[in-house]
Order: sequence, then C-alpha cells, then structure tokens
Amino acid sequence: MANPFKLRGEVDLRSFCNRADERRQLFLDMKSSQSVVLYSPRRYGKTWLIKAVLKDLKKEGLSTVYLDLFAIYSRQHFAEKYAREILTSLALSAREMEAFCSEIFIGRNYRIFLSVQNKYSVEFSVLPTDLNRFEEIIYNLPQIAAERFGKELTVVFDEFQDINRLNGEQMEKVIRAYTQNHTRVGYLFAGSKRRLLVNMFTDERHPFYRSARLMPVAKIADTHWKDFVKRLFTQDKLEIEDCFIKDVLRITQGHPYYTQLAFYLIWNLSSEKKECSLSILEEEMLSYQNDDFINIWDNLTLSRQLLLIALAREETAHPYAGDYLLSHRLGSASNVQEAVRYLEREDIIERSENIYRIVDPLFRQWILKRVL
Repeated sequence: MANPFKLRGEVDLRSFCNRADERRQLFLDMKSSQSVVLYSPRRYGKTWLIKAVLKDLKKEGLSTVYLDLFAIYSRQHFAEKYAREILTSLALSAREMEAFCSEIFIGRNYRIFLSVQNKYSVEFSVLPTDLNRFEEIIYNLPQIAAERFGKELTVVFDEFQDINRLNGEQMEKVIRAYTQNHTRVGYLFAGSKRRLLVNMFTDERHPFYRSARLMPVAKIADTHWKDFVKRLFTQDKLEIEDCFIKDVLRITQGHPYYTQLAFYLIWNLSSEKKECSLSILEEEMLSYQNDDFINIWDNLTLSRQLLLIALAREETAHPYAGDYLLSHRLGSASNVQEAVRYLEREDIIERSENIYRIVDPLFRQWILKRVL
C-alpha cells in the first residue's frame, strides 16, 4: 500500500485536508477576474491550495498561468518565462500560435515547438537591448490574449515578494499600471514571507497599495485533522487511537506540513508493525528536517541565533527589556532590534497577540534539542 500522506509533488486530492472554504473563495474570485493576495508561513500548503484551485478553474474552461518567482533569476528570465507560460496556457494550434506571435512580437525572438503534453508551446530569447520593448508587450499580454481568443485567464505569481530581487519597485510600477486595466484576467499574488508581501499591498508608498484583497492561509483545525487521519488509516485497514492523534496534533500545533509529515511517519511505522511513541515520532521528525534547519541556522549571525535561542526558551512581549536581555545574554537592545527586524522580514519569527515567537514549531524544538 502506498502511503496516503503526501509531503511533496503534484496535488493529490485524497491527501488534501479540508481548505474547502479557502478553495471555494479563491475559485470564485479568480473566476470573477479579481485580484487576491494569498499568504502564509512556509509549508502551510499554500501552493497545493493554489494548484487545486487552478485545476478547478481549468475544469470550468478557464486558462491558467502559474509563475514561481523564487525560481526567476533576472528581469529577462521573468519576461521570457512569463510570455511562454501565457501563450502555452491558451492551448493554441501551431498555426494560431505562429499567427499570433508574428502579429504581437517584433522580430524572430521566439520558436514554436510541440511539447511533451502534445500541445504547441513557445520559447523566447530576448536580447538585453530589446528587453524594455518586450516587457511593454508581455505585461499587457494576458488581457490581449484573453480578448483575442475569447478566454478568461487566471495568473498566479507565487512568492511574489521575490520581485524585489529583480529591480522590484520599477517592475511593481509597470505591472500595476497594466494589470489595473485588465478586465478578463484574475491575478493571485502569493507568498510565504508574509511581512514583505503584505507590506507591498498595504503600504501607500507601494504601487500595489490596496489593489487586491488580502487572504491569509490559516492552520487547519484539529477536528478536520482528526477526521482526515482516521479516514486515511481506516481506508488502508490500519488502526490509530483518537487520543494518539490528539497528542500528535499537540506536537505539530496544526502546522499543515508537519502534521502530514507526522502521520506519514506514523503510517510507515504502523504498516511495518513497529513501535511509534511520541518521543520516537518527534525524534524522527527532527531528523527528517535536520538538514533544512542546519542550513537556516548556519546563515544567521550570532545575534540572530542568540535571539532565537532566547525565544525558544521563553516567548516574550518585550524582547528589548533589560531583564530579558540580561537573563538571555543578548547584549545591547540595538543588536536585538536588528535581529528582530531581520527575522520578522524572513518570516522566522512573528509578533502574534503581542507576543514574539518562532513561527515554525518544529524549528523551535530543534533549537531546544539540537543546539542547546
């Protein structure tokens, strides 16, 4: 039997826990060509939710474009890939693709080919000297293509805050100038660095100020997890006690990825008839994430590491208070202020209900057990 708890890869609706309200609302917004900002901490299932909604939209006959800015390394790369994704999403014939490209794009900076999905696609190669002119075309391309082929289009920019690496302020201005006039295109701006992304849409100094509805992706309630876990275990004729599920959820704190990971590991151990206590499970989870956490930790300065150690030991509303600085040996308040700014920006810590805490519950446990 294959493990039904999925940690990566394509969306598998059998392994998709709840998100019914968010999925329905996003579907309606995109179908109505609205603009939405979707944000969450890392590994909250944001991208899976997006991909599920895109599947729903395709069933309704809408064309969809998905572009992950985390994988984009330059303005030129963004322009070329964006244009390709828009045109490929329309599923045009070779003749339609050739006619449209020759009309819209000046010069032979593209080539058309048959993709492995047996659809015609297009690739672009834009010279730096032609980039400004090419960008003027592609930023308006979703609306032009939607009108030309009678389509409704949804465009997703995942990790949109990473546009800051690509001459962000100027690109924000240009993209905003075009998208605000697009009537047949819905835009979904998603990201996992919540402070940076939300600021782009709530700070009046930014071009996208108040241009989209904000939609956070929250934790999944324990009741939904309990029903989900029981269903998958029962389907595969494995047993799991309600009290054990409750104890596991206390460890994962409703974090979607870690909850999937925990029951993925439990399912493996159960199917092999091996012991699975809470202590064994927690150690397995820490080992599974160890390399990722080491990478995060090694890229932090000493003052930032010390603040995380302090917050792992004791969450606080006053990280700059003299007694907190002294008891956790944090040095000067100015050092802590810099560490707070950086760690908040990177979404490693958050201020929630006036308390500063580490966002990732397993990272906190890793610090307590592997660093101290």
